[in-house]
Amino acid sequence: MSLDPATRSRGVAAHSSGNHAAAVACAAWRAGVPCTVVVPRGTPQIKISNAERFGAKIVLCAPTQRARAET
Repeated sequence: MSLDPATRSRGVAAHSSGNHAAAVACAAWRAGVPCTVVVPRGTPQIKISNAERFGAKIVLCAPTQRARAET
């Protein structure tokens, strides 16, 4: 990850309910960067767990694009 020190300390964020969430969380974990993933309520627990195992903070939101953007 080519992030400046200030950005690295703030971390990265993603909106996802599946493989993208896990991939972003894995890349952040490997780079030592905090990661937050916004996930719609109703997402299967296994998909949430896949991101959590790499240390991602999970934030749940309503299952709409607008809710993801506002969260």
